[in-house]
Amino acid sequence: MFLNRTFIGKKTLSVMLVCAMVSTVGVTSAITTTATVTDKQNSQATTVQTESSANSYGLKDNIQDGVILHAWEWSLSNIKDRLPQIAQAGYSAVQTTVLQHCKESTAGKANDGWWVYYQPASFVLETQSGYSALGTKADLQALCAEAEKYGIKVIVDVVANHLGNKSGYDLSPSIPDDIRNDGNCWHDQWNKEINYGNRYSITHGSMNGLPDLNTENPKIQTYVKNYLRECMDCGVKGFRFDAAKHISVPDEGGEYTFWSNVLSDANSYAQTKGFNLYSYGEVLNQTTEGGGPAVTGYTQYMSVTENTVGNSIRTSMKKKNVQGVADGSYHKGTSADKAVLWAESHDTYANQSENEYERSNDVSDFDINKTWGMVGARNKATALYFARTNGFATKIGTVNSTQCFSNEVIAVNKFHNKYAGQNEYVAYSGSVAYVERGTDGVVLVNVSGSSQQVSVPSHIMKDGTYKDQITGNTFTVSNKQISGQIGETGIAVVHNVSETPTQPTTPTTPPTQPTTPPTQPTTPTESYMIGDANGDNGVNMKDCVIMQKAVVGSVTLTGKKLKAADVTGDGKVSVGDIVAVMRYLVGYTNTYKIGTLVGVENPTSPTSPTNPTSPTNPTSPTTPVPGNTVSLDPSAIATGTERWALYVWKSETDNKWINMSGSGSSFKADVPDGYTNFIVVRMNGGTTENNWSNKWNQSADLTTANGTVIKATGWGANGTFTVTQSK
Repeated sequence: MFLNRTFIGKKTLSVMLVCAMVSTVGVTSAITTTATVTDKQNSQATTVQTESSANSYGLKDNIQDGVILHAWEWSLSNIKDRLPQIAQAGYSAVQTTVLQHCKESTAGKANDGWWVYYQPASFVLETQSGYSALGTKADLQALCAEAEKYGIKVIVDVVANHLGNKSGYDLSPSIPDDIRNDGNCWHDQWNKEINYGNRYSITHGSMNGLPDLNTENPKIQTYVKNYLRECMDCGVKGFRFDAAKHISVPDEGGEYTFWSNVLSDANSYAQTKGFNLYSYGEVLNQTTEGGGPAVTGYTQYMSVTENTVGNSIRTSMKKKNVQGVADGSYHKGTSADKAVLWAESHDTYANQSENEYERSNDVSDFDINKTWGMVGARNKATALYFARTNGFATKIGTVNSTQCFSNEVIAVNKFHNKYAGQNEYVAYSGSVAYVERGTDGVVLVNVSGSSQQVSVPSHIMKDGTYKDQITGNTFTVSNKQISGQIGETGIAVVHNVSETPTQPTTPTTPPTQPTTPPTQPTTPTESYMIGDANGDNGVNMKDCVIMQKAVVGSVTLTGKKLKAADVTGDGKVSVGDIVAVMRYLVGYTNTYKIGTLVGVENPTSPTSPTNPTSPTNPTSPTTPVPGNTVSLDPSAIATGTERWALYVWKSETDNKWINMSGSGSSFKADVPDGYTNFIVVRMNGGTTENNWSNKWNQSADLTTANGTVIKATGWGANGTFTVTQSK
């Protein structure tokens, strides 16, 4: 740290009502509604819920394997409201700003007061409403409970190296007397500035006047242990430790027990709560400064920031130095599985350092996102995307920049998750830097600009035809060359994603004349639908409830219901079946043909028609006559990166998608006669197909009338936006 100064509407609303009803009889509602079970079954039920939720979005259970969104200066309630978007964007974890009670109130403060959070007064969560612009302990509990539904882990930033001052080197009066008045709680050189040429000064000196805690003192360690437990009791799954390099490690002497004691306690406590804790430390530049230990002194306890890697790539991107951008090394010698990379951080953005390599506020979003393409594509290292505040005049707690949800960033996130654990090869050719992964994926960045036709050497990619997940452009690999067109973002995320099979279309050619009369079997008396565990002739969240009850043994499925619930065909109902249904519900590949009517039981014998007639040529469907026109003004929430579509329906089985045309504040679509119900959907602009998988946000259910006018008014909860409607 530097201190220089799914669709809610008709279908989902019905699911939510079901969840609410079943919760009154012993079922907890969630993204995958989980049955309430005995103590012995609790751990298994929780695992089912989290695994199903995370897998539905392709998120990683181990934070190190995924990517982190640093929701810097976002209030806890604003993070909570954005969770659907965060999950859809591929972030496995979201990191908050420091939540400890700080030395002064931040309510109503502008973002230029961000530094106050890094001067805490104690080791407790804020409980006083209206004191912190970020929220309270209750808000953290609510955030973690909601995040659990999406498989998102919450990471809390922790300041354990120092507390706040009053002015100069005075201790803040907000510090509890038990710490403030105990000289053993402070390092003997707390009132001296740090000399980075001396390791003792780095770990015992004052950082810009901030009093340095005696982290070797058991009392201080107990305070920190209890604070971490308090956070975990709220549902927190990880911690980022500010100024970690300024706290010594056991490698430096037997008295330096902070990390071994505190993290051992935290890890053990997490295990009692049924999860593996993730921790990483802010270790800027080299750990060996001033005679410090090797980086392994820290990585035996936690992951660490590889700040100079991201800073160097970002600066090279700004200078259009392609060789510098293709930096595949870890400057501290950190192993990849203990490294945290970034394109920028809150320090590089907010401190306005004179050192160009430590300053990012003068770097465009365009170059930041291209840098993200290079760091986010790496193997084993996690990467943190910093959400900017677009300057410092807006209020703390607000959401400013939404670049974290841009098409190119989302594509990189999903690439990172897909290729977790697969080999990498970092290279450059001409103006293009790139990272190949596995044998069938690559992220390419045009360092010199934006759109460009490229042909670069392949090293581990196999020959084939691939698709850029941002633009849809085709790339080919042939004769050891990767060729294709990078789009205007300057990034191409190239790999193939399996598509959900579509229903067969009506044949365009007439059937041939049969030589014998066709037979027509009567409608079977019984059948079952794959995934329909409760037998209501549909696949929805109610089926997940039944299947999870079957997994934990609170219900027994037999007959058609057992066959329907066993979607993987292994003869039993398991977590794998639930995961498959969840993937189907959010639009992922339907490998197991979920939703298909099969398994006819006791069919009647087919009979021949008495007087078969020759088949006639199929008639062309009549083009529906436009009935109602829906006009949309989305300017209140639009970013210019989305598409707009309408979902219209008459019934559960009679529905369709309609593209909206227009730009800026004026979009329109014609709704065919008879379709009186509709939802306005904000689609991922990097896609072309209208489906719920490509949805970013949506309105509630609406009703058409001739000349309906819709105006977006702001953001709602659970992935919705609010609208006003006239006519």
